Amino acid sequence: MIEQNLCMSCYKPINNPICESCKIEELLSLLAGYPIFIKTKIEVIKKIRRHLQRETLENDALCIICGKNTLSICSNCFMLIAAKAFKDVDLNREIMGQFLYSFGRQISNRRTT
Repeated sequence: MIEQNLCMSCYKPINNPICESCKIEELLSLLAGYPIFIKTKIEVIKKIRRHLQRETLENDALCIICGKNTLSICSNCFMLIAAKAFKDVDLNREIMGQFLYSFGRQISNRRTT
């Protein structure tokens, strides 16, 4: 039987093995293209990191991008955490929607490449 790494938030298999650090780097890269104050971007990242600290699990699966970090949360749950952080800092709904669509597509495309 093959052992799968499960998301610490939803307990479903992690199908897109990208660590939280790399997801945050991708998020920052995409946020650079949006008219958002740097203070707001920093606050969003802080909120995401605070939440992710509670979701830490040591396992044997390594990130396909950096090859160093282990996985603890799936991309869908990461997107939910990011959306909540955006909402908490009162990010414009239009920008939030555009960003989450773009980030979701980027994560989805990474699965097939």
